[in-house]
Parts: sequence; structure tokens; C-alpha cells
Amino acid sequence: MTGDIASLVYLGAITLFILAIRDMASAQSGLRGLVYLVVGMAGAILAALMLPNVLAYTSIAASIAIGAAAGTVAVKRLKPELLAQAVAVMQGLIGLAAVLIAVAALLSPAVFGIGVAGQLSFSLLGLLWLGAGFGLAAFVGSLPAYASRKVSLDNGEKPLPLRLFFASSTGWAMACLGFALANLLLVVAGGLVGAASIALALPDGREAASGD
Repeated sequence: MTGDIASLVYLGAITLFILAIRDMASAQSGLRGLVYLVVGMAGAILAALMLPNVLAYTSIAASIAIGAAAGTVAVKRLKPELLAQAVAVMQGLIGLAAVLIAVAALLSPAVFGIGVAGQLSFSLLGLLWLGAGFGLAAFVGSLPAYASRKVSLDNGEKPLPLRLFFASSTGWAMACLGFALANLLLVVAGGLVGAASIALALPDGREAASGD
């Protein structure tokens, strides 16, 4: 029963993530998108804590505290009117989290229930490294936006392939880790986030989001 409730909460969180991506593509609805993102992430964390195989509550609480502290410090350095910087920081931190999860799974796969260190299959290693690569791309891609303090929500000046890659890399990192860790909801969430990010990074997608 608890697992069913957690699945429903996960689905709700995924929906909020998609709405957040849509709204953060426009300056007019950007703040609403941030609210969707925060609520969705809180729901995803709550759903994860409800799963029966989750036992390390102390480590989870410590991780949440570290992430919250890092996010608070990063966002406080941003000017309120530069919403795109806040989005870039959050994407970068999610990407960095994906890298750390992939590294942890590579070093201690037994903890994640995916095998024994040094004996992982080639496909599993590929998924973990790919997830880490996408996560690193999201983190590195957010650094210029955060450092410049002159970022606009309309990043159309970047080459289209580069814009699409950085916009979707967080979602693809989640999807790769979901496949590697046999987490179907993470696969679905990552795939939807990646696809929605690509759609909204395209000129037509940004215009559609602005017109809502």
C-alpha cells in the first residue's frame, strides 16, 4: 500500500516537473515554475522516504541538509531579477547530484543492489558513466550562466545544438541512472524532463510557452 502511494506521489512530482520546465521558459511565469519545481522535488523526496527499502534516514537527512545549504548560498548570490541564473544553478546542482550518485553506484554497487564492485556488466557501466557525463554537462553548462550575472531567459544567442544539449542533459542523466538502478519512475521522469526541455529550448517551444 505504501509503495502504491509513493508511486502516485512520484507521478504527481513528475507532472509538476514538466509544468515547471514549461513555466520557467518564460519570464512572466518563471516564479510559478520555481514553485512547481520546489513542490515537486519535496514530493519526490517524500515518496522516496516512503519506500520500504529506504533505511538510511540519517544519511538522507544529512544529504538534504547539505543540498539545501548549497542551494541557499548559491541562490542568495543571485540578483532577484535574474531568474535564469537561479534556474541554471538548480540545473547544475541536479547535474552534480547525478554525478555523485553515479560515482557512489560505481564504488559501492552492492548498496544499490545492482551487483558487486569490479564485476558490473559493460552495459551497466555504460549507463552509469553516461549518466555521470550528462550530469557533469549540466553542471559545467550552468557555470557560465551563474558567473556572468547577465543571463537572460531567452538564450537564443547560443547555437541551437548546444542549447538543446544543455537544456536536456539533466533529464537524460536522470534517465540513465534510472535504467542503471532499475528505477522505472526515474527513467520516466528523466525522459519526460529531457524531452520537454528540448521542446521548450526550440524557438517554437519558447514562443508557445510565452503565449500561455
